[in-house]
Amino acid sequence: MTIELRKIAGVTLVAGGIFDLVAGILHPQGARGNGSYRATIAAYLQDPKWPAATWTEIAAFALLAWGVWLLIDTGVTRRSAFAHGGARLLQVGLAVMIVGAAVDIAARPEAAVYAAGGAAPLVWLTAPLQTIGWLAFGTGFAALALGARSVVPRPVGILGAVGGLGMAVAGVLTEGFRLVAAGPLFILGALTALWLVWAGVSLVRAKPVDATDPVPAGHAAQRVSAASPSVAP
Repeated sequence: MTIELRKIAGVTLVAGGIFDLVAGILHPQGARGNGSYRATIAAYLQDPKWPAATWTEIAAFALLAWGVWLLIDTGVTRRSAFAHGGARLLQVGLAVMIVGAAVDIAARPEAAVYAAGGAAPLVWLTAPLQTIGWLAFGTGFAALALGARSVVPRPVGILGAVGGLGMAVAGVLTEGFRLVAAGPLFILGALTALWLVWAGVSLVRAKPVDATDPVPAGHAAQRVSAASPSVAP
């Protein structure tokens, strides 16, 4: 059971990494208008590609949330406290980012009002959500990438950590401090996609685990039940 769930986790991580890359490609790039934070955000919300990019991003986050949950459930992260803690923090970041992306979609009708300096509560809400979300997502991902040594080579883990930290810094600077010039740091997110695809393929190709591998409590009960001989009355 555990090895099959790990394979599902692998497929999910690969799919999440691909969707994340596509979302990044679709996302509007660079400062807009006069280069200010307000003008740039308003232009992004009005860009025709914005809905497709954001929905793709939501799909990526949802797939990654499922994949990370499976990594935890099957015991992959339990070999390293660093990886396990990072996976938990990554789950928090993904949850916040999904909510933030949903608010982004809902905030699109407020773009013109926001650009004119009017009240736009949904647009205002996106900044704190994105700041917290990217910080938790990026640092959690970095810890997971460095700690989960069983699924990727060490250099790939380091690259994944660099990508995660880069996105954390980019999110805090652009959304928290409104420094639009820090936006290019999000390009480092391609390194997180590399880690996801590599780790996913590694899990899909994994051989059956032996009895010494850590097994979650629920699966352990199933294994004991399956191993116990039936007794006729």
